[in-house]
Amino acid sequence: MRVASIDIGTNTMLLLIADIDRGGEIHVVSDRQRIVRLGASVDKGRVILPDAFERCGTALLAYRQEIRAHGVERTVATGTSALRDARNREEFIAAMRDATGIEIRVLSGEEEARFTYHGALSGFPGTTGPCAVLDIGGGSTELTIGTGSDVSAFHSTDVGAVRLTEQFFRHAPPLDEEIAACERALASALAQLPDFDSQTTILIGVAGTITTLAALELGLESYDPAAVAGHPLALETIRKWHDVMRGMNTEELRHVLRIDPGRADVMFAGVTILRHFMQMRGVSTCIASERGLRFGTALDAARS
Repeated sequence: MRVASIDIGTNTMLLLIADIDRGGEIHVVSDRQRIVRLGASVDKGRVILPDAFERCGTALLAYRQEIRAHGVERTVATGTSALRDARNREEFIAAMRDATGIEIRVLSGEEEARFTYHGALSGFPGTTGPCAVLDIGGGSTELTIGTGSDVSAFHSTDVGAVRLTEQFFRHAPPLDEEIAACERALASALAQLPDFDSQTTILIGVAGTITTLAALELGLESYDPAAVAGHPLALETIRKWHDVMRGMNTEELRHVLRIDPGRADVMFAGVTILRHFMQMRGVSTCIASERGLRFGTALDAARS
């Protein structure tokens, strides 16, 4: 079955078009990303702003055109943290449906964690041992624990790269006191995530913070999903990039490190979450995954 899965996150909107065979193997036809910053100011006012309506509508129309061009049999669209929080989410969903014909389903934190786990593991066929999948998003961070395809624990907490940037980082480069305040908040929030044995469990990281770090460490001139997928990020490497970014403003992150303009201003917050989490849990390595929520929802759509 040919499926399209649209993941509408706090910062990015992702489109996966894939053929999924009867054995559940995913054959990617197209994999796209647009920075839409749906969650701009949602943490503060709990309202999706008019500019975000426009950005998302434009992106969805472009995705609809590609979906039709590829002869997709089934389309699913999901929203996560920003839509869970927004008081005007129903207005947003109706506006997107009226403009594009695409119906958006808002996932609970539990649903997001489970779909992300199964999507991430689809990139590591044959994995049977304990795994922890960490998803650092724009508005929330999820951790899901499992063995093979069986999920045993999960939790979603409201810390994400966009949310923390808006809450704590008023300056670029960030001030020492801003970093300290952010890390105090992280200590409390990340402690809520489920425990796992860091010596026997593989930590897999999904989403833009982790894939961007992998691309930086690999020194890629242009982004290469095949090179990023499965790349191990050592805690020492993450600390190094955290220290580098700590001394840079947004323009330097964009032009010196060549980080996507839509991600550069929130990248330091995302790396801070990853570094803090790994230090707290005594994890030495995080394996980068190119797959995540959109792959999990595509698998679910093909089975339904």
